[in-house]
Amino acid sequence: MYPKINHRIFFLYFIFCFTSLQTVNSQWVPNFSLPENPDIFRYDDIYFTSATHGTVGDPKGIFHTTFDGGETWIQSDQKNVYIRSVEYISPSVGFAGSLENKFFQTLDGGISWNDISNRLPGENKSICGLAHIGDSIVFGVGVFYSPARFFKSTDAGLTWTMTEIDNLLNGAVDVHFLDEMHGFIAGTGPQNLALNEEGIILYTSDGGDTWSKIAGTGRATSYVWKLEFTSALVAYASVQNFTGEIPSYMKSIDGGMTWTYYEFEKTFPDFFDAQGIGFQDENIGWLAGYGTGIFETRNGGEDWVQLFETQNINRFFKRPDGKMFAAGYKVYSRDTLNTAVNETEFTARESLIPHSIKITSSNPVMDQVSIECNLDARTMALLDIYSTTGTHVSRLSHQILPEGTHSFSYLTGHLPPGKYFVSLRTFERHLFTSFIILGH
Repeated sequence: MYPKINHRIFFLYFIFCFTSLQTVNSQWVPNFSLPENPDIFRYDDIYFTSATHGTVGDPKGIFHTTFDGGETWIQSDQKNVYIRSVEYISPSVGFAGSLENKFFQTLDGGISWNDISNRLPGENKSICGLAHIGDSIVFGVGVFYSPARFFKSTDAGLTWTMTEIDNLLNGAVDVHFLDEMHGFIAGTGPQNLALNEEGIILYTSDGGDTWSKIAGTGRATSYVWKLEFTSALVAYASVQNFTGEIPSYMKSIDGGMTWTYYEFEKTFPDFFDAQGIGFQDENIGWLAGYGTGIFETRNGGEDWVQLFETQNINRFFKRPDGKMFAAGYKVYSRDTLNTAVNETEFTARESLIPHSIKITSSNPVMDQVSIECNLDARTMALLDIYSTTGTHVSRLSHQILPEGTHSFSYLTGHLPPGKYFVSLRTFERHLFTSFIILGH
């Protein structure tokens, strides 16, 4: 199904947003009080317990906490791991998951954070998504690069259980519970299915003891990335594709029991890697990601307008007082009467998105494809080759690699002619390129 991009409105917004002297009634603007750090490519998550108190974590392992609504921020000591998720169960007690096998807790509202990784069972303790019910039940899932695990605590984080779910998911990204028993996990399906790594939503009705697939994107090499419930019945989920396809998302109007997949019109001209999705209410919402700013809907996804106000959004969050925030290249908030973003400024932001991948052998290839990955920071390098139908051909890397240039090669003589995708998934972003094999 194809939601519309309103081209007349799109054109007016295009002209409007690229005129730096104009103002708009409401737009996303960065929080300038957070300290500048040129090595930070984005903030992955943000959580507010009130209109004044909240925390954001960064890829260097520093927690930034505010007690005055974002006017000033207190920095924690550096943990030296990539912080992916933040969740509070009370104004004092919070948890944070990382992408590097560390798990943290605060008991003083975010001023200090302690490593409690030893409380999590199993060897794999990386957590992409957190959620909670009440002041004692906490849920966590991870990780996007596999293996898929579900964690749960019923005593405010003192003890935890772990459920292996990698028979259902190759990677787990986000979690949401409606109550103690009913919940959802977003991720990507296992590689042993005909539809390799389909974006999948799991469902439980017994508090996470058992899980089953309730919906899928129907698209190989995709994730269901983030879950967003705007009411007990209406829910949205962002869909990210490994191979740079057009923006897409899913929507439910029956409390998550059935989901419909939507993608933008095929006339959409630009690459867009969707991740964050958030809604002010059931009508007004945003779909964001790498490369092209943000899309806005004001009618529940029927029409979308592209705006150039943010960059690299992974998470939206509605503060208890209703104000919207987003964690990305910067921490953004939805404010009024601010100057529109300048085209030059937006273009400069593009250059700050890290990493690159390219084919260094001849293309079309002969008997071997050579791939070069340039990493701008230490990061996970999950490097895969897929056919255009989604068949998984080979995994070339599944490890954390240091900053720098890394080369890989793969013998292709046994592969049939055609086009193939190379996917690089990292902590900061997912990239892809392609090569062609002619007849042997």
